Amino acid sequence: QKQRLPVSSAKSGKYQWPLSFNNGITSSFQEFRGSHFHAGVDLRTRQKTGFPVHAVADGYIYKIRMVKRGSGRGLYLKHNDGNTSVYFHLERFTDNVERVLKRLQKLKQKKYIGNYFLKKPIPFKKGQVIAYSGETGSGFPHLHLEIRDRQYFALNPFFYLKLPGRDKNFPILKGILLRPSGS
Repeated sequence: QKQRLPVSSAKSGKYQWPLSFNNGITSSFQEFRGSHFHAGVDLRTRQKTGFPVHAVADGYIYKIRMVKRGSGRGLYLKHNDGNTSVYFHLERFTDNVERVLKRLQKLKQKKYIGNYFLKKPIPFKKGQVIAYSGETGSGFPHLHLEIRDRQYFALNPFFYLKLPGRDKNFPILKGILLRPSGS
């Protein structure tokens, strides 16, 4: 997966933290995942679901995702600066987005609709609730967040997010995994 370094317009704190608290992170940007690099960050949600997820900046939801495995429920929010924020493993969307999903599920006669581009994008303001945290797809309760540029290259979210406080969960090294570099 290609990585782009932030351009000079990237300002730390430009985007709001998507949760009303900072319980730490469980996976970092560009962490190796066997066959790919992690394109975002995974934010802890106190091992619970149902916390409000806020739009990190003004924009509009143009795509929703509903798959059984992997990312689970997801939203794609295009921002005025051309970047897109992506949110995965959601428990549910806000009511207006949830109604769109229910109509699609009924129309397609299946729960997991895959990716769907909205015919009428739904506008949201920075800080407005867009969904609720969950554990759909895979893993434990958490929020996966990505920031993508205009060409859809993954950007390090920490170059853009305003952190709400210090992470009080200090890392503990439990081991080191070494892998051969060739075949």
